[in-house]
Amino acid sequence: MYFVDRCVVCDSGTLARWPAVTSPFVAEIAQWPAPVRCCLAECATCGHRFFDLRLDDAEMGKLYGRYRGDDYFATRHRWEPWYTRAVNDGIGHDPAEIALRRGYVLDFLRKHLPPKVFSGAVLDYGGDKGQFIPPELGAEKYVYEVSDQPPAEGVARLTDKESLQRGFDLVMLCHVLEHMSEPYKFLRELNVRAGWMYAEVPLERPRLLKLHADGASRGAPAAWIPRARPLWLGLDFYSTIFRVKLGLLPPLAPIKLHEHLNFFSRASLRKLFERAGFSVEACEEGAVAGASGISGVVKLLARSSA
Repeated sequence: MYFVDRCVVCDSGTLARWPAVTSPFVAEIAQWPAPVRCCLAECATCGHRFFDLRLDDAEMGKLYGRYRGDDYFATRHRWEPWYTRAVNDGIGHDPAEIALRRGYVLDFLRKHLPPKVFSGAVLDYGGDKGQFIPPELGAEKYVYEVSDQPPAEGVARLTDKESLQRGFDLVMLCHVLEHMSEPYKFLRELNVRAGWMYAEVPLERPRLLKLHADGASRGAPAAWIPRARPLWLGLDFYSTIFRVKLGLLPPLAPIKLHEHLNFFSRASLRKLFERAGFSVEACEEGAVAGASGISGVVKLLARSSA
């Protein structure tokens, strides 16, 4: 793990901070002795929210190496009993959710993407099985995925980065950037030949009622959490209900570093791509209601500078 003191989108050092702590299940998978105190930061320049604690490559590998597998589920379920097997197995594989996401992606691209691109080659980067590529999009469909998931029907799986140089008319980057420790560096070093890029991130912006914190305690272990598991579960459930149902974090509710390290707004997603050298053609917010629990997304279409 490491900490940052500047915005990971625009590099501003003007940040507001709220005290936070890593999720116990993340700490356990990363093999930390206890959850760690950190801060949720908000950039005064671009509005981006992010945790100042970032995961290094080894920790990211532990968290996502067997993502949503049996070990992942058992660890998370122990700390989040409401995260059931049905929820775990349904995320990304529920037919209704797949149809919903394909639909709004297709509607957005039809509004903003030149028609000739629809008959070209499309790549879903980090796209699981490629199941979210709309059937109407791409005469050739590919997914780049490091897991061993078999691709969806009609989709070819790419596993080595050299194959990304073959060239694509459109690259889809959906629900990837919110997990990245270094999203700007990732985009700058994304070695994919593409004419256009479609990016999508969840819109997660609950109201924050906590007082400003100076971050002095960050890095200190929250050793009480493993010893007081019932108390933590109660606080976490209370926090989750208010955040999901009412869009706010109530008093005494813990701010928890979970899987998402970044919380984009429309402005901060646009800023990230512009700073990375892309020409942004469209950026919109949209409400959704799928099985994944995502209540909104930010969608962006940009032209590559390459």
